[in-house]
Amino acid sequence: MSQVINDSVIQTHAHYLLTDSRKVTSPKESIFFAISGLHHDGHEFLQELYQKGVREFVVERPTSSSDLKAMPDAKIWQVESSLAALQQLAAAHRQRFSIPVVGITGSNGKTIVKEWLYQLLSKSYNVVRSPKSYNSQLGVPLSVWQLNESHTMA
Repeated sequence: MSQVINDSVIQTHAHYLLTDSRKVTSPKESIFFAISGLHHDGHEFLQELYQKGVREFVVERPTSSSDLKAMPDAKIWQVESSLAALQQLAAAHRQRFSIPVVGITGSNGKTIVKEWLYQLLSKSYNVVRSPKSYNSQLGVPLSVWQLNESHTMA
């Protein structure tokens, strides 16, 4: 039977955070955050993701009883904001590591500066960096989640 947890701290063993139902690579090791936006609603893809093998979900709206029956072994956290839950999970993950973190701000040139710093620092450190231009409220938590015990700089 599905387990629905209301407004609780998310405790997961997932290695991958999903916010896009099209980018599932390791479903059994993933947790999906159903985020609603102007042109999309992640809640519409719960069944599809379940069929692909995802078993952990973070949602903002109650899940219908028919959905729960169709996802018998799913673990579902119902929260006020999926984006805020994603950010909190990443913040808790970040607290596990005491390595230097470089943040780059500004209106132009962040991605190229990030790549230059990576090229310079990777000779002396095991550096984790954000993929692509992940510098938004959604991208930063996805970047932070990549931190692991092998890294010496972020």
